[in-house]
Amino acid sequence: MPHEFDDVYPSSEEDTNSIQAPEVQAPEKPKRQRERGSGNQYRAFTCKTRIQCDMVNAESVQARIELLEEHLRTRLNHTRPAAVNACAVLVNSSDFSGPPATFFVPMTVYIQTKNTTSIPLDAWLGCKCEPVRGGLCGNKDFDDDMAKPAPWMVLNVHNTLKLNNAGRAAKKVLAR
Repeated sequence: MPHEFDDVYPSSEEDTNSIQAPEVQAPEKPKRQRERGSGNQYRAFTCKTRIQCDMVNAESVQARIELLEEHLRTRLNHTRPAAVNACAVLVNSSDFSGPPATFFVPMTVYIQTKNTTSIPLDAWLGCKCEPVRGGLCGNKDFDDDMAKPAPWMVLNVHNTLKLNNAGRAAKKVLAR
């Protein structure tokens, strides 16, 4: 009884040798390790940048502060990475005093996140974010910035910054 594929694939000795003889094996490819990023994930980041803000319509310093806060919220919140828990900006209000105009306001941004790398934060803010090991509280730069006098102010762009272990321990000591 003829097989239904006999006429399509004729059996001959030439056919078996045309692709590759069974004793010749293809060279084995070396196994490549899976490439990963650095894998360094942190929960606190900081960066220094400046933002252009149009304050032509604001006459008083308080109106300019409110305008800057609104500008930061509208500019940063709609593209905020999901890992961001809180974001605060430290600005010097004397940088935008004077006649109404368009100002470039220098600012220091402090960010608390879920475990993440700096890559999505860099893309979000448009500047290089540096990780803060151990969290923000207890970090010398953060503590110095939060203790700065009057012209300096903290604007909470998203939620408020929470205390880490070092901050909670310091608060407990002060409460005694």
